[in-house]
Amino acid sequence: MRKGQEPTFKALKKIRKREPFEWLGVDSDNLGFDVRDIDEKIALCKKMGIPIIQSGQGSTSRFAYLDTVKVGGVIFELIQRRSRRVCNQ
Repeated sequence: MRKGQEPTFKALKKIRKREPFEWLGVDSDNLGFDVRDIDEKIALCKKMGIPIIQSGQGSTSRFAYLDTVKVGGVIFELIQRRSRRVCNQ
């Protein structure tokens, strides 16, 4: 287990107890972030020396996986959706 996964699983266990439905599984290999402008974020990551592992697009979204295991303990995923779920904070 990677160093970022243990605290994540502990937190998920607490959350799981409060949920009114059964979880079928958890994908712990990455941490996803909804973003407004994925091109801007990718350019910033490249400027910071963070490599892009994989990127692509579907019919309603674009994505990019970042090689952030060394700095965050997990792979970060940037997601730009056609209809945003981004918090305005």
